[in-house]
This record gives sequence, structure tokens and C-alpha cells, in this order.
Amino acid sequence: MDASASPSSSVAHHWDDLYRGTLPEERAWYEASPSRSLEAIVDVAAWVDSPIVDVGSGDARLVDLLIERGYRNITLVDIAGTGLQIARARLGAAASVVDWIQEDVGAPFEASTALPWARAPFAVWHDRAVFHFLTSSASQQAYLSRVRASVAHGGHVILSAFDASGPETCSGLPVVRRTLEALSHILSEDFDLVSAGRFRHRTPAGVEQPFVCCGWQRVA
Repeated sequence: MDASASPSSSVAHHWDDLYRGTLPEERAWYEASPSRSLEAIVDVAAWVDSPIVDVGSGDARLVDLLIERGYRNITLVDIAGTGLQIARARLGAAASVVDWIQEDVGAPFEASTALPWARAPFAVWHDRAVFHFLTSSASQQAYLSRVRASVAHGGHVILSAFDASGPETCSGLPVVRRTLEALSHILSEDFDLVSAGRFRHRTPAGVEQPFVCCGWQRVA
């Protein structure tokens, strides 16, 4: 795998074990067709060569749908190399339009050194359910430093996380729950809030998980 990092933390092993020990339809985050994420990206990515990064992509089928729409400048980032390997094998020859990055987006990051990934700066940063797993202030700030270092002027950030009434843990790990107002303020400097809302994800086990979702545009 042409990854930029090979995290060996216990968290990485935790996610790898989940991928190895379960079928896709057994995982809490599974979506047969991630249409909500696709629509959110298509709404702001006007060109098929718009550079898009999906953070915490795992083996999700969002990348398949983006490629079907003609997008050809895609970066997938996940701490779990196993999830990326599953997606890469599934795509076959189409995997060539994707950069595959195994990295912990909450690990320390010095924004002044360089762009974090080869295809940055991005027109779209998409994160369906990673940020709420970053439970320390340091990991949250490292994540936001990556956002600021890699989103282009005029680019968009689409970020979803558990609502304040959501679960306290997910997939065996603790999470940070947020109100819609709290999430809307995590990016302010150089970013304008352009959308905010709520949705509910139904897990394969039939459990409904409440999410909040915000979108920002970089203005400086």
C-alpha cells in the first residue's frame, strides 16, 4: 500500500480487528448506499477533477459512487489499513484514481511543514464519523490543523458527528457528543458556516444513531 504513514497504535489495531472479524453488514457504520454523503459532496464539487478527501473512509462505498459520477481526483484516509485494502480490492482497476493513505488524523501534525497529502489542497474535505472519536483536545486540534493545512481557498468541509443525545461509545470506543451549535463553532477562523442540520443513521442492528452535520467554506 502506498501509504504515507503506518500507524501501529492500539486504536489502529482495534479498527483492523473489527474489519477482519465482521462482515460489512454487521458493522454499525455500514450504509448500503451512502447517498447523503454523495449528495453533500456533489453539491459543492462542481468539477469531476475537484480534489476530494474522504477522512475515515474505511471500506465504505462512497468512493465507488464518486467514481461512477466521474470524479477522478480522490484521496481516502483511514487509520485502518485493512479497511482501505478491502475497498482497494473491490475497486480493481478503478483504484488507480485514488490515493490511499493510512494515517491517524488525530496524531500530532505541524501545519507549517507541508501539505499533509499529495493531492491537497482539496476542494472538499468529507468526514462522516471520525471527529467524534477524537476525545482529547490535542487530537482534536491536530485534526483541525490538518483541515486548515489542506483545504483550498473556496473549498468546503463537510463534517458529521454524534449529536448530544447520541451514544457514549461506538464500536467499542468512547466518543465526544456535541450539540449542533457546538459543532458549528469548531471551524471559525477563515471558514464560513454554510449549512447545519441533523440526521439519523440506522445501524444494521436497527439502532438509530442521531448525528449533527455542518458544512463550511474556506474564505481566507
